[in-house]
Amino acid sequence: MTDNALKMPKRTTPTWEIELLLSGASVFALMQFPGWINSHFLSIQLALANNQLSGLINPLFIYVKGAAYALIITLLIHILLRAYWVSLIGLHSIHPQGLDHDKLKIGPIQKRVMDEKHGSMDDIIERADNRSTLVFAIGIGFALTILVPSVIVLAGALVAWLTWLISESEGATVLVFMAGLCLPLLALMLPLWLDAKAGARMQNWPRAHGLLERAIRRIDALGMSSTGNRLSAYFFSMQRSRNTAMAAIILGITFTLLSTALTIPRFSKVPAGGAQPATLDAAHYRDRQDGDLKYALRPSIQSETIDTEYLELRIPHPLQMPPSTVPECAQKHFPKGLKRCLSGHLRLELDGKPIRPVWIDEPARYGQPAALRAMIDLRPMKSGAHTLDIAYPPHAREPDKAWQERILFWN
Repeated sequence: MTDNALKMPKRTTPTWEIELLLSGASVFALMQFPGWINSHFLSIQLALANNQLSGLINPLFIYVKGAAYALIITLLIHILLRAYWVSLIGLHSIHPQGLDHDKLKIGPIQKRVMDEKHGSMDDIIERADNRSTLVFAIGIGFALTILVPSVIVLAGALVAWLTWLISESEGATVLVFMAGLCLPLLALMLPLWLDAKAGARMQNWPRAHGLLERAIRRIDALGMSSTGNRLSAYFFSMQRSRNTAMAAIILGITFTLLSTALTIPRFSKVPAGGAQPATLDAAHYRDRQDGDLKYALRPSIQSETIDTEYLELRIPHPLQMPPSTVPECAQKHFPKGLKRCLSGHLRLELDGKPIRPVWIDEPARYGQPAALRAMIDLRPMKSGAHTLDIAYPPHAREPDKAWQERILFWN
């Protein structure tokens, strides 16, 4: 092995070490991010306590989680490509003379095709190095591209929330949210479109040309133009076909965002359609929920095996949904009448016998909705298996459906 074989190639990207360090550390940290954002997304929905408002933050969730997924995927690919590059350098240091075609036992045509396609070992190593850096830049550039739309969606959601607090009108809230999204995007895209279509001709109108230039400078400062994000600008300028590069970016973004939209966390719902079979559902037992907020709106007891004298039943309030979907008994005084409606019309049966516990009101806190809590005395019960049936008041929109839960436990 010669001394030259032990040296890094001269045309190696100078940032390769930093790239590997950032990719490794970022992937490790981002792997925890999807679960973290799912939990906080559900916590925000519980805090809003309104399906209409909760739907407004879905775009923000899609943008943020989509950017995280894109970073994870591109950084993992970058690490694999860097591993391939390192392997090539290592093999070249061991065999600096290159491939021995005679030992490969290939024909002259295949040999010529292979040499024309791949070139020398130095060329192969350089292409692998450049490919790795390009993938790393694409991931970071995509995340930066998502940043400004996420801020716009967040601002629109905050304005819509304030509108709801003032007016309590669903129509006005949705209208304000859509205006808060469309108007900023229009203000960002219109100057760029005018510059592309009529920028040269507008030089004849100095005032209009000056206004357009100031607008584009502000847009560029936000990174929303094709040149404001330097990583994206470099990527487009290096491609042979700008339209092909644009199509690849749009397809990648669309695929990422659609995939993320399919993973929006949902709350587990109370089943409808009559009494449910007695099964061990993790939603019913707080010691089996593992802090998963998707069960936050389901009734629960402390455990499937009760070793105390009292069964601790917790029944969460439903979210403040549109009035047509709340229990019928709370229609006239919603949402203030919801607690009185639930405590007065919930029907409980323990082993088929009706019981009327004393309900304790439990206020909401972050990550947990308001609930009714009852302590059910089990001392008169014999040891063994028992069933607790919970029948909810009928919904105003679907009064014919029976909304019931059946919880199985042992004492």
